[in-house]
Amino acid sequence: MQKALSWILAFIGFAGFVRAEWIELPWPQLGASLPIWKPDNFDPSKRYPAIVYYHGTGGTPTASYMHRATEGKGFILVGMTYLHKSGFEYSDGEIADSLGMLNALKKTLIKSLAVDPQRIYVGGFSKGGWHTAMLLDRDRSLAGGMILGAGVFEKRAKARAFSKQLPVFLGCGRYDGNYPQALGALVHFRKLGAEVTLDTWPSIGHQFPEAPPEAMRQWLRMRAGGAGLEVEAGKWISKRLLELHAISDPVESWFALEEFVSLPFVKFFGVTAEKSAREKITDLLTNPAVATEKKWRGESRKILARESRDRLLGTLKAASTAHAVLAQKAAGTRAGADAVRDLERTQKLLKTAKVVTRPGKPAAHPITPELRPSAPSTNPDRSPFLPPGIKVKPAK
Repeated sequence: MQKALSWILAFIGFAGFVRAEWIELPWPQLGASLPIWKPDNFDPSKRYPAIVYYHGTGGTPTASYMHRATEGKGFILVGMTYLHKSGFEYSDGEIADSLGMLNALKKTLIKSLAVDPQRIYVGGFSKGGWHTAMLLDRDRSLAGGMILGAGVFEKRAKARAFSKQLPVFLGCGRYDGNYPQALGALVHFRKLGAEVTLDTWPSIGHQFPEAPPEAMRQWLRMRAGGAGLEVEAGKWISKRLLELHAISDPVESWFALEEFVSLPFVKFFGVTAEKSAREKITDLLTNPAVATEKKWRGESRKILARESRDRLLGTLKAASTAHAVLAQKAAGTRAGADAVRDLERTQKLLKTAKVVTRPGKPAAHPITPELRPSAPSTNPDRSPFLPPGIKVKPAK
């Protein structure tokens, strides 16, 4: 173990600044090696925040989309995987195994890779998003999390309120089948005292936006911290305000301003800009077209809120009927177009609905990673979002 630790410390450059892009942490019990990215211009004298990122069903360990969103700066990124490779199961055994493996990984990161124990975040997409929500409910040592393409599906025990305002980022396609559950996660984590940012990705389903969205970039930048953050935020706000003033269409302007006031930089560094934007929103609502959009969007949100409470068949049928009615009433508006897609989504879910039975409790498994030097394996990163310029540097 000591020899392995010495190798890793030398590899990541504890003797000075280096630019090796990533290493691997073999974990035989998981049947995988975990890729670990370090930030560009890594400073071995500092402690860094880390993001432990869980992939979707059928994927392999990766944190490449997070690498794009952070632009390779500010974080140590870990591509994590699961002991149970099938779809997400909310069982006592999976919860115990997941918490145990995460705890073992955190100890390794803190001891060997300059990770700040107070700033370890979890995140994931699809199955990884459900997994993240489960971990945030149960591990109060975490600094926050990113629930992507998922939400809160089921709570087997009453979650405890957070002792501090935990930052939670929710990102989901507007036409994702999990979108109502993402809204459910918004309500759930706010009730626990979290500071929740909801980022709805327009016009897409169960997938990432092609480029990391601005809300995600800002949320991550704030978690990374460091000098110049407030100045950077101020410059971005000023630039964006100029762009917003140039939008002539009232409905387009309203949607853009609504998004603007929800962004992390604006909420935390743009008090004056937010006040100005809200005044403009109030003014725009005197326009009949804007008022109509707001009315129907409000109706859509009520339906989605009811749908988010559970996944009972009766709830889904009622929501589908309500979406169909709204699609007719709001025809010709954005809310009407969304209702059409919501109707399609709920009808598809109704066709594929089935009774789910719970598996028995699995046997306990070892959770300790094996920390030893290894050349990168041939295990491919199958993510379509592999950032350009990432080079595999084998151990010597």
